[in-house]
Amino acid sequence: MEPGSNARTDVISRVRVATTNLCGGLSPGRSSLDGSGSQGSKLTYIESLCSEDGRMDAVRIQDTGISGQSVPAAVLDYLEPCGHQLVLQGASLVSTNTRTFVLGIGILVHSSWTITHTLRDTHGHRALAVLMEKDHGRARLIVCCAYLPPGLDSCTAHSRKACEARRVCN
Repeated sequence: MEPGSNARTDVISRVRVATTNLCGGLSPGRSSLDGSGSQGSKLTYIESLCSEDGRMDAVRIQDTGISGQSVPAAVLDYLEPCGHQLVLQGASLVSTNTRTFVLGIGILVHSSWTITHTLRDTHGHRALAVLMEKDHGRARLIVCCAYLPPGLDSCTAHSRKACEARRVCN
C-alpha cells in the first residue's frame, strides 16, 4: 500500500466461529418447528448464534441427525428470513447395543458471508469445509467441521480410533 492511501486493510478484525452438538435435533420428523419440541428449539438456538446478539460468522454443527446433504424444507423455510446458509454433509451410521445413530454434520454461515466452495469427505462422511468470502472477495475464510471418534485424547497413536481419525483428516 502506498503512503497516504486510504485503502482499508482491516476487512476482518475478528472472526467468531462456534461449535455445537445437536444430538440429532435437526432430523425431519423429530418434532415440530414451532418451538415446542427439540427440533424447533435447537434450530432457534443455532440461528440465534448467528443473529445480531450472538453474531457468530459460522456455526459448526455435529450430530444433525440428517442422513443426506439436502437441507429439509422446514429448515430452509425457517432460515430464509435471516438469509443464513446451511451446508450439510451426509451421515455416518454408528450402532451401539441399543441404537443406531446418524452422525451428520453441517456448517451454518452468517448472511454477511457468501459460500464460494464446499469440500466434502467422500469416504466416511465425517468432514466438511466451506470457503466463505465477504466484501467482494477481500476477506476469505475456510471453516471446517469434522466429527471425529470420541475419546481420542486417551488413545495411543496406533489405536483403531486414532487411525480412523487420521483417515478422516487426510
